[in-house]
Amino acid sequence: MNIGLFPLSIVLFPNSFYNLHIFEERYKKLIKDSLKNESYFGINYVHNTKMYDVGCTAVVHKIIKEYEDGKYDIIVKGVERYYLEKFIEGDRTYYTGDVKTFDDGNEYVDANLAIESIEQFNEMISNIKIASIGTIPMSCASDKYLSFLIAQKAGFTGLQKQELLEMTSETKRLLFIKNHLKNILPNLKKADQIDRVIMNDGYFTGDQLK
Repeated sequence: MNIGLFPLSIVLFPNSFYNLHIFEERYKKLIKDSLKNESYFGINYVHNTKMYDVGCTAVVHKIIKEYEDGKYDIIVKGVERYYLEKFIEGDRTYYTGDVKTFDDGNEYVDANLAIESIEQFNEMISNIKIASIGTIPMSCASDKYLSFLIAQKAGFTGLQKQELLEMTSETKRLLFIKNHLKNILPNLKKADQIDRVIMNDGYFTGDQLK
């Protein structure tokens, strides 16, 4: 599958929502084409000039504002992960690439692990100062991508999010998250930087999208 590419310093997860301000000419064209053709485009994480091969397809979920000069304020939604098999530069105004989508393998996810992960996340949220970030209901314990839901607001760095995106096991992702939350929970009251990371990470929760 060939799609337009949008290299960014963010990691987009499947089923997550992210706010973007589109101002560069090539990406204004990319978004315009995506809207016109109702097509996917891809977001690949860039860190220290390195672009990672595993990314996530995206669609425009909502146009917040369209400017007269072609700029956009939009909310995009992550769809599915892919491997970038071939990066193409110069074919169009924006970058394109040949990608192959992938998903997790078949596995049994321990319900107790899912519940414990939610409990840890909710404990963290109850101890920080960001009123706009809500807790996760226990009904989400059976969600296919619970790990990606938790990871959006768990204070991860970009590199940690990329590591989660590349994992093909929900169990491994939940264990990674559980270990992360276990390490930060004892220090939450003095860890103001966690508040800042979670507040500024760009993801929109369900309540924020209403």
